[in-house]
Amino acid sequence: MFELEQSRAAQVAEHDELKKVFAKVTQIKQEWERTMDCISDMVLLVDNSGKIGRCNRSFRDFCGMSYQLLLGRNWQELFVLPPDMPFPSGSELFHTSSARWFIFSFYPFIDTVTNSPRGTVITVIDTTERKQTMAALEQAYQDLKTTQAHILQTEKMASIGQLAAGVAHEINNPIGFVTSNINTLGKYQQRMISYMTEQDRFLAQVLSPEQRGNLDVLRAEMKIDHVLNDSEKLIGETLDGTERVRRIVMDLKTFSRTDEGDYQRADLIACIESAINIVWNELKYKITLERDFGSIPLVKCYPQKLNQVFVNLLVNASHAIKETGRVTISAHVLNDTVALSFTDTGCGIPKEHLSHIFEPFFTTKEVGQGTGLGLSISYDIIKKHNGEISVTSEVGKGTSFLITLPLIV
Repeated sequence: MFELEQSRAAQVAEHDELKKVFAKVTQIKQEWERTMDCISDMVLLVDNSGKIGRCNRSFRDFCGMSYQLLLGRNWQELFVLPPDMPFPSGSELFHTSSARWFIFSFYPFIDTVTNSPRGTVITVIDTTERKQTMAALEQAYQDLKTTQAHILQTEKMASIGQLAAGVAHEINNPIGFVTSNINTLGKYQQRMISYMTEQDRFLAQVLSPEQRGNLDVLRAEMKIDHVLNDSEKLIGETLDGTERVRRIVMDLKTFSRTDEGDYQRADLIACIESAINIVWNELKYKITLERDFGSIPLVKCYPQKLNQVFVNLLVNASHAIKETGRVTISAHVLNDTVALSFTDTGCGIPKEHLSHIFEPFFTTKEVGQGTGLGLSISYDIIKKHNGEISVTSEVGKGTSFLITLPLIV
């Protein structure tokens, strides 16, 4: 009887001890679950077949399912991933259904008794906001670089404008003197021709045939007729030259202006001709220039800004043509727009570069031959006019830039 009482007392004590152990295990389990639920990242424990044995609140919220419904489910199916899809720990994937980015990390769960893997602890970190922030920072950095480059370009153009204004002042005065003197010389030459004509008529009446013959021989030896004709031509060419110098200085001053307040009605054909005049020295030795201009009314625009675009396109065309080639410029009214195209027969642009051609700092030229800003600035200028600029190209055949501007008169 006593032994039975002892056995019963031992069982009660063992039962009480088991209750304490069970309560302790339950407490530890609850603490573990509460701890896991406090983690904002998704955490789940899966067995070797990928079935879920444990998971935290973040994962349950993501799936929109209760704890009991998630137990035993294959975790890859819940993420809509192929069951046999291999990817290493640390892989970053885009989850189409939620339109979010996640990094998946895997940690083996080892059985302490057998020292063999019982499953895997998986953490899933949502990196969407971080990627968006990084993308925004990168965009802000690129915008800052572009703005800085545009400011430097504007300052450079302002310096060129100041230099051009000074040069224009220094050149215009002597050119004015030269032009005035050449015009006066032309008038003197006409007077001399008139005088000599009358003199010839008079001498023909008073000289003997022998004297007239001697005078004709002397006139021929001294090439007086050639001198009279050629001097008139030389005076005309000199006046053309001084006028060209005057136009170049004016075009350079116009091109270098950076003010944006001069939104005005302008002749686009005249703007194109001004741009040609500025870069003609670079074009004339290797390029045949063809014009296809229609009748275009005066259009409201920023003419100085458009001049920069036209100069950039012409310079690029010149660089694209290595030896000799052709540049065709066309300008026509198309419905309610003005369509301008600049087409060259140069080396062309590779297809993979076309989508980047208007990006700031993108260039295919060698170091030191370009900043990669010309087309970017041109793109911004055309956009400021509510227009469009596009490019088509074929390697070995040439490139064509098409500009469309709203027909605002």
